[in-house]
Amino acid sequence: MMKVNKAICTVFLSIITISVARTQTLTDLEVLDIVSTNRYFPTVRDFRTREKIDDLSLRVGYNFSYLTDTVSGKSYSEPFILEIGKQLNHFYSYNAHIRDSIQIAVYEEEKRNNFDVFTDVTGSVIPRDQTATYYDIYRYLRESSREIILRIENIDYRYSEKIEPIEWTITGDEETIVGYRCLAAKGWYGGRQWNVAFTLDIPYSAGPWKLEGLPGLILRAEDSDGLFLFEAYGLEKGKGRGIYRYTDKIKSETIPYRTQKAEKKEIANLWKRICLAPHTIPYLFRSDQNMKVMLPDGSVRTIGISLNFPNDVYYPRLELE
Repeated sequence: MMKVNKAICTVFLSIITISVARTQTLTDLEVLDIVSTNRYFPTVRDFRTREKIDDLSLRVGYNFSYLTDTVSGKSYSEPFILEIGKQLNHFYSYNAHIRDSIQIAVYEEEKRNNFDVFTDVTGSVIPRDQTATYYDIYRYLRESSREIILRIENIDYRYSEKIEPIEWTITGDEETIVGYRCLAAKGWYGGRQWNVAFTLDIPYSAGPWKLEGLPGLILRAEDSDGLFLFEAYGLEKGKGRGIYRYTDKIKSETIPYRTQKAEKKEIANLWKRICLAPHTIPYLFRSDQNMKVMLPDGSVRTIGISLNFPNDVYYPRLELE
């Protein structure tokens, strides 16, 4: 019996030795892939730092679903809102909006009660199969430009770009989405072919993300590879409400933040890091840019955040470079 136990122990120790040895040969990106959740949540925004910039005419809700891993087939979804105004349109994440509003209410309540540690509500308000992307698009209707904002930690990175008209081909196919008769169209944008359904019954030349230019509202859009899908789930009129944006003109004592101008390529690189190495993002703003990662076998690995991502690695990006 003792010989059997020794044999079992020997095999067990060998497995541990092999496992530890294997983790030592993993690249930094492979290590991050093991521990990554593929979900990144920056610092919340303070609702009291918003200002009204337009009157709201129509609000459209879209469910956005996308593939995060082409091998495993893993995907996430997230509700987005398109607000259509008289002077501009605003496209943003509903989950980010809800997280901000609830978190600020919790912070203020706990501050009044002199709490030393504040509760993070993210896990209770964002479902595990969804994300909260702090990504805003402001489309200025009287100009041929749009402003993109991506929030990283407590910084809003902003850049502007000119509108590139999409050459649409209306195919004539018909279907009904959220009660509206739609026509089908297809067009190329951002290196992808988009197949969309739009309705002439809502005469706004707008749609989810950067898709626009048809003689009616786009209610569904899917790329030809089946990686990304926007589909409308509801519409409501403005009813005297407004369109808002966060501004650094109004200071928040609860959650300080700042804005920073950026180039489109810089935003693209930050998004790539959010998708492939979200754990490293806080270290971008620290003097010590080496992070310690504990692997499932209990070993600890130190990783520098200056990572070289392979050019052919897949990550969910709507617009190809």
